[in-house]
Amino acid sequence: MPVGDALLKEETLRVVPTYSTIIREARERLGWPLEQLAYKVGLKESQVRKIEAGKLVPSLKEAKLFEHVLQIPLIEASETGGGSVCSKPQTLTIGDVIDFEDESRD
Repeated sequence: MPVGDALLKEETLRVVPTYSTIIREARERLGWPLEQLAYKVGLKESQVRKIEAGKLVPSLKEAKLFEHVLQIPLIEASETGGGSVCSKPQTLTIGDVIDFEDESRD
């Protein structure tokens, strides 16, 4: 990839949208109660319950723990493009809207 393209495209990691179902089904397949999974990944049982219910999205660090313990894929790369290196959306300023007259034309 040429250097210019590296500035236009940024690869980021994210937790897959179906994380809750994948985690719950993997735990059930292993025959583990919720408490055992929570212990193995080092989280509170209430956190794991919320993650399995889809009410809490695990951080990338937590998702990696689930991946390791349950042997499941939870993290994917998502490519963002757009030509701008700036992460903030661009907004208009008053200077962008008003047409100023050149003062040197008197």
